[in-house]
Amino acid sequence: MIESLLEKEKAVSKFIDTHARSFSIDPDLVRALISQECAFNGKAVSPTGAVGWGQFTNIGAEQVRLITGMTDKAKGLEGFQKEDATDPDKGIKAICAFLWWLFFVRHKNVVDNRVRLEASLTFYNSGGKAANLVITLGGFSNALGKIKDLPPKYKSQADVYAPGVIKYNEEWKKNSLKKAEAAV
Repeated sequence: MIESLLEKEKAVSKFIDTHARSFSIDPDLVRALISQECAFNGKAVSPTGAVGWGQFTNIGAEQVRLITGMTDKAKGLEGFQKEDATDPDKGIKAICAFLWWLFFVRHKNVVDNRVRLEASLTFYNSGGKAANLVITLGGFSNALGKIKDLPPKYKSQADVYAPGVIKYNEEWKKNSLKKAEAAV
């Protein structure tokens, strides 16, 4: 699944590792999100106008700017605009900042780590309404029927997004394990 992405990932691996570590985010999750969002094409623009490594919209860019007031880790992203998401350093740092906010601020009280992950990924793609269903109903699979009933502007690709990123995450973890074993 990730074989076609391995070569492209090498060009930005240092940004992923550095920023993920800084924000206490799993670098393979960042790789998975980038795989899902733009297949490691930082210049990608979606049909809806989302841009860059993390496919940021104006709303997502505004959230990144707000996050800069919450942690010094986000220093350098104060004036972040969605167009900045095409720069590998800023775009990947913005992804990590957004994930940090989701995991450690917005969903910090979600005790079940699986539900926290699913809700955070759902929020990243579709916002709070769909993510709240994931939390309230105890997981993505329990919430899927209700998510599908949401109006299009509230669900985006929520019915497939979180499972897609999680599947990519599993593949990146396998790849990391193979690299670690080869290094020994």
